[in-house]
Amino acid sequence: MEWIAALLLAGHYVVLGVLCLFGAHRFYITALAQRRYRQPSPLARLQTLPTVTVQLPLFNERAVARRVIDAAAALDYPADRLQIQVLDDSTDDTSHIVAEGVAHHAARGVRIEHLRRSDRVGFKAGALAAALQRASGEYVAVFDADFLPEKELLRSMIQHFADPRVGMVQAQWDYLNRRDSLLTRLQGMLLDAHFTVEQTGRSAGDRFFNFNGTAGIWRRAAIIDAGGWQADTITEDLDLSYRAQLARWRFVYLRDVRCMSELPSDMNAFKSQQRRWSKGGIEVMRKLLPRLWRTPIAPAQRLEGTVHLTSNLSHLLILLDGLFFLIPAVMLRQSIIPFPPVWVDLVLFTFGGLSHVYFYLGAQASLGRSVLAQAWQVPLLMATSIGLSRNNGVGVLEALLGRRTAFVRTPKQGAKARPDYFVAVSRVGEALEVAVGLIYVWATLWCVQQQVYMAVPFMAMFAFGFLYTGVSSIVAQLERRRPRAVVALT
Repeated sequence: MEWIAALLLAGHYVVLGVLCLFGAHRFYITALAQRRYRQPSPLARLQTLPTVTVQLPLFNERAVARRVIDAAAALDYPADRLQIQVLDDSTDDTSHIVAEGVAHHAARGVRIEHLRRSDRVGFKAGALAAALQRASGEYVAVFDADFLPEKELLRSMIQHFADPRVGMVQAQWDYLNRRDSLLTRLQGMLLDAHFTVEQTGRSAGDRFFNFNGTAGIWRRAAIIDAGGWQADTITEDLDLSYRAQLARWRFVYLRDVRCMSELPSDMNAFKSQQRRWSKGGIEVMRKLLPRLWRTPIAPAQRLEGTVHLTSNLSHLLILLDGLFFLIPAVMLRQSIIPFPPVWVDLVLFTFGGLSHVYFYLGAQASLGRSVLAQAWQVPLLMATSIGLSRNNGVGVLEALLGRRTAFVRTPKQGAKARPDYFVAVSRVGEALEVAVGLIYVWATLWCVQQQVYMAVPFMAMFAFGFLYTGVSSIVAQLERRRPRAVVALT
């Protein structure tokens, strides 16, 4: 039995070691964002505003379709240099709402088109690629259905294309419903860290970063030069971003230019979004990581790109540790190594725990918010990220095994009390999350009883995280009232 104990301990520390490397990177990228970021200034001023095509990809978005069409039509940009394309792949009455909105604005002189396809081949990437062939703009702005661009957004971003090397300009996201619930608050903090730390740090350090799929403008020539929109991954935005930067196009990130959007309103919608992003990230890793290492680029860009593309592996590692290693390792340490070296625990705690606190609170500080007022959300966010490891880890595993799945879009709520469209998740997955959460409740109590106080916070976060995600999924399923469309997420 000793070899089993040794194997469990070794597995735990190997997983922790890799996760601590990702934690060390969070220290690095947060410091880089805070020390180097300066709001980019255009290289020059464009004497004449260029033609821009605004693309609005939609699929069954009845709650928000008219809102985004109205926002696009209200953009402060010369009418003769603005084209709006509504890329409507809907199979419900969204198409009627779109048709009415397009007709209304066309009658007012807005150059707007309603584009329909006979199928959803390639999903969002396929729609963007098909519409590009009919686009007249030298530049292409993309806004998802749940986004609300401000009137001056195009004008505030387009000047950066005076630099002929710039291929894409990305704005930061902000959120209409950030304060609606605990879930939306946690999502807001999670995405704040991505935009205010990761995107900012990579941009400030001249590293590769990604177009976020919306609220950005592309130079059409950059899209074509990089090989166009491709549908062999479910994160077409990350895929095209890396291909374009490997082709030597520069990206500009504007942290101080915001575009309002809507956060998923229930746990199942959030899970669907996070699983797609996690799985798609690993699909892009498999596709482009070898090319990243073959292309002659700066070593710092290569290393940062490697961390970026492999970071979603952490979901699978957390799941493996939570299911197989953590509890046995804590119990075995008590019996086999009753007094481990303090420096080992200190290193693991610093890079496995404090790095995330620094990462999330550093983002809030950069946004000018009170760190003390936001601090209570950090352990809950860390716990929720742990609870998502089952959902995201399965997506990562599917990507590693090459299993293709459909693009499941995130339900939008708009001004309604609840969305019309829901994501149905696996009941087995929900049951597993609740069961693991209950096991960790027991493990937390055991650690208190055995006076293993160092492990209590981690056991408690695993307990809360799995119970919160599992129970919230079940509640979301019970609350839905005969939705018109349900998409399964296994």
